[in-house]
Amino acid sequence: MINATTIRLSLLVLFAFLFGPITMGQELSPKEQCLLGQRYENGEGVPKNTARAVELYRKAAERGDCIAQFSLGQCYEFSKGVEQNLPEAFKWYLKAAEGGAVQAFLNVAVRYHQGDGPRKNIHEAIKWYSLVLAFPVDKSEVKALCNLGFIYSTGDGVPQDNVVAIQFLNKAARLGSADAQRAMGYMCENGLGLKAPDLTQAVQFYTLAAGQGDAQAMCSLAYFYYHGIAVLKNVTEATRLLKSAAELGNPQAVERLKELGVEKTK
Repeated sequence: MINATTIRLSLLVLFAFLFGPITMGQELSPKEQCLLGQRYENGEGVPKNTARAVELYRKAAERGDCIAQFSLGQCYEFSKGVEQNLPEAFKWYLKAAEGGAVQAFLNVAVRYHQGDGPRKNIHEAIKWYSLVLAFPVDKSEVKALCNLGFIYSTGDGVPQDNVVAIQFLNKAARLGSADAQRAMGYMCENGLGLKAPDLTQAVQFYTLAAGQGDAQAMCSLAYFYYHGIAVLKNVTEATRLLKSAAELGNPQAVERLKELGVEKTK
């Protein structure tokens, strides 16, 4: 059903298209300002104008619209209508997240994790990653699981704990993350977080990651095939994997091919 907001917004878009940008003051609600900003950002019904979109997002954001706050953060992060400003992006992401915009949770977590915008704060990052897992949006859950796994596997700001790390990474790998699949391959190969190495599982995870184009996983899998570890020895397959990894720019694969006396290209 078409609601009053949609009809009103469509009329405003039509007016803007016919007569040019109109001054948007208090006559529009924050939600309407945000929706109109999205129209300008994407060129839907009006000529695309990211600067105008930023203006509308800002008005709505300053009036407390959390979706507009998130959109304004995106504009500052990706230089859409404004110069890139990561601290400013983080400011609006945090406001959006604190206002209940679940799509902003991952952005806040990543910014705290990497220290892009705010000062690096792993404990805040873990808190927001945990909220992502509680309220996942699109593929945010996979990213949060991966990053939590890497935090604990490397001991980044917390005591290193491979048992905890493998729980997060295994879930992410099962959800299709090539990064997590490669990491799980490494952990299974070396018995990290496990009672003992599991080379069969390592091959399976490396195969999944390599199938998604992960060059490092291709190199690791090539090693197993070349030496016949947990798989039948297959030098042809090992060479193929190394060539594929080298074509993707992996220096380890390039060096290994040189050692074998094999050209990088087929």
